[in-house]
Amino acid sequence: MLFATRKTSIISRNDTLNRKTTKKRKKKKKTSSDATNTTTNDFHSENANVNSSRTSTAKLIETVASSILSFNLKKQTSVTVSVNSDDFEALTRGKVRKVQIKGTDWSSKKNLTCKSLDISVGEVEVDYGKIVTTGRIEIKKPGGRGRAKLFMSFEDFRNFLKHPLTNEALNEVRMRFEDEAPKRDEASERLVLKAIFDEERNAVRTFQMQPLEDERVDVCDVSSGTSSSNSSSNSSSSSSEQAERVKRFFETLELDLMGTKLRYQNMRVLENGVALDLYVLVEKFPPPVIDF
Repeated sequence: MLFATRKTSIISRNDTLNRKTTKKRKKKKKTSSDATNTTTNDFHSENANVNSSRTSTAKLIETVASSILSFNLKKQTSVTVSVNSDDFEALTRGKVRKVQIKGTDWSSKKNLTCKSLDISVGEVEVDYGKIVTTGRIEIKKPGGRGRAKLFMSFEDFRNFLKHPLTNEALNEVRMRFEDEAPKRDEASERLVLKAIFDEERNAVRTFQMQPLEDERVDVCDVSSGTSSSNSSSNSSSSSSEQAERVKRFFETLELDLMGTKLRYQNMRVLENGVALDLYVLVEKFPPPVIDF
């Protein structure tokens, strides 16, 4: 009986300590680095992980793809390729069931940068024989589709807006973004951007962008207070038309990474950067030497 009483007392003291520890944990404030890590982890958790099938064909594709990406990146802290394939399907038809590419702190040779990325693509068909004989990944049947999630600091996003890949899209709307990195407006939680238009080469306009649902954005020219979503059909103000051009740039943006096309889906403006959701269309895998 005495033993049982002492045991109960010990358990009771342990429960009290556990409750106090739990309260302390709940009260602990997040540091800025904790916020960054939480953002990145939450961001990655949204794409379901592709577990490598660890088959012979999966291992070879993972090795070749990882080598090509690592070789072509100017800087990176991690490159992970996971492939789910069945050896019989891969050898007879070239079928790969799923592919996932994850990475952190990527920087391309032309300064396209991001803090983290997660690309998942569904079924694709590859020429497995060429992978074995040449070390190249060639897509037999273009059209593999998937989703990409990129987390960029504001400096990364500036690099993206100034990258040669965006030139064609910017030329279509006759504008370019300033060298200054975008930032978040704390009051409205919108993304603040500065741009120059072809017809106003000496004037820098400031815009605020608010991501909306269904692949849309709202853009407001804070120089004049004109919003693209509020523009009436008979409005003739230049500021309204320019806000509309910034809006069109984001909503129609498509990047071609040498055969892998990325198209805008959505964006979240966070305290330390932007999280981009993109549609992916794979027409071909980038070659051994990547130029972007």
